[in-house]
Amino acid sequence: MFFELRKYQMDALQFAYRQRRVAMWLPMGLGKTLTTLATIDADPSMLPALLVGPKRVVEHVWSAELAKWGFQQSIAIVSGSPAKKRKAIAAGADITCISADSLKYAIGGPWRTIILDEATLFKNPKSARWKAAKQLAEADNIITLTGSPTSGAGLADLWGQIDLLFPGGTNPLGTYWQFLQRHFSFDHFNRPHPRRGAEERVAEIIRPWVFQRTLDEIAMPGITTVDVACPMTAAQQTAMSESELSESGAFVEQRQIASGFRYDQHWSGTVDTEWIAETKVAAMHEIRLETGKDSLLVLCNFRAEVDRLRDEFNAEVIDGRTSGKSDGETITRWNRGEIPMLVGNCAAMSHGLNLQSGGHRVIWFSLPVSQEIYDQAVARLWRSGQENAVIVHRLIANDSIDQKIAKLLDRKMLSQAALLQAVGC
Repeated sequence: MFFELRKYQMDALQFAYRQRRVAMWLPMGLGKTLTTLATIDADPSMLPALLVGPKRVVEHVWSAELAKWGFQQSIAIVSGSPAKKRKAIAAGADITCISADSLKYAIGGPWRTIILDEATLFKNPKSARWKAAKQLAEADNIITLTGSPTSGAGLADLWGQIDLLFPGGTNPLGTYWQFLQRHFSFDHFNRPHPRRGAEERVAEIIRPWVFQRTLDEIAMPGITTVDVACPMTAAQQTAMSESELSESGAFVEQRQIASGFRYDQHWSGTVDTEWIAETKVAAMHEIRLETGKDSLLVLCNFRAEVDRLRDEFNAEVIDGRTSGKSDGETITRWNRGEIPMLVGNCAAMSHGLNLQSGGHRVIWFSLPVSQEIYDQAVARLWRSGQENAVIVHRLIANDSIDQKIAKLLDRKMLSQAALLQAVGC
């Protein structure tokens, strides 16, 4: 073995060993992968284990971490055609890694332990992936991993994640309907809002099954956020005035206009990208000039942004259109310092990728509306093992929806922090 667990990691290992069904709420950078591998390594009766997560995480991260730390368990990656997936599952490996969307292939397997990484993939009890995961809840051991359990809809996201820890009917939060009725009120759109003190009450109920620690447990690198103001052009202002937020899709359209482009759909059904402003692209050139040889991780929300930056800066790309094998090679080259600029879709790059060895600057070309995606994407660089202070550049179009999104992210952060504090020991 090539590691020594920190105290909080040993505490997590012992907690999982005692409880057997646990939710580990550990922020990005606290070593959830190593802690989980050490847990199942310490107790061979937990094997075979099924590891479920985002596609890139299960195909690249866990096998790399297994080798990095010197674990000896065999591992199988479930990917490819249905026949290849079934063959990988039948291989009888100690640890079988499968993407959340392929989980149906693993139902009925000989799993003693189920590991869900990232747990918020299973927050919606109406989704097909949640229903598939629920069929695995009879396993002897269940470990769910996340650093942001309530980042989307807030407290309402918790029930689905907690319910997966328990066989049918034993969730201490009750049924989903009981959970909502006890802890939420509803507005005229029938959207749930936590009642006063709901976070504390829920935290007290689930405390026996939740292990939570904070970034204070380790020495993290510094992090600085720099907002780069990008003036709105007359063309953008005109486009904004023509787009009403009350109209369907206009919220997305205004985000695109703030970035400097809009989609133009022809009568034939084809769609072109029209760039109406260069202010954010110009800001990118300024950052590239000012940062010298520093490698830049650039995060986008729209395909048009990725394509423009790829062509403008001859950048490397990771997004939903690139293959897993290609992504793995790109990640290796990035961490060797061979890629000056890596551009990607923030959702595709928000989980599991360890990129801290390749750079320390993150640039948000456009902001996401998900706190989880924002935090997880930044944590690709701001995590344990990063040797430099991390600088996050956010390109914000003046007097635009960009500024509103930034405030929305802040509000979600406050709600999540309240819950995590309540659960903390």
